[in-house]
Amino acid sequence: MANDSNLIPIRSESEARELGRRGGVASGESRRQKKHFSKTLQLIAELPAIDIETIAREFPDISDITNQDVMAVALFKKAMSGDLGAMDRVLKLIDQDKSCEVVDNPLVGYFGL
Repeated sequence: MANDSNLIPIRSESEARELGRRGGVASGESRRQKKHFSKTLQLIAELPAIDIETIAREFPDISDITNQDVMAVALFKKAMSGDLGAMDRVLKLIDQDKSCEVVDNPLVGYFGL
């Protein structure tokens, strides 16, 4: 239930306009920061891998390993260890998240899939 006694009424149309403008400016700044963060992560993901030794041991024939490849292997390992959140993420990333709904799947209903 909302506590209406704490609300301060807007006194004029110009005050409402100014508050709306401030909110729009703050929203735009927030969106710019999120976009910059996303681009930075994308650039880092495309760089040559930081932890090449780990992935090279498991996949010796892969060349030009990126940080994104290392993250993919780490996520897959976590999913294989039984982490349901990681399993769900892997299936969504490879567009297979609906594959668990197949009628022929004997695990449907058994593990809550």
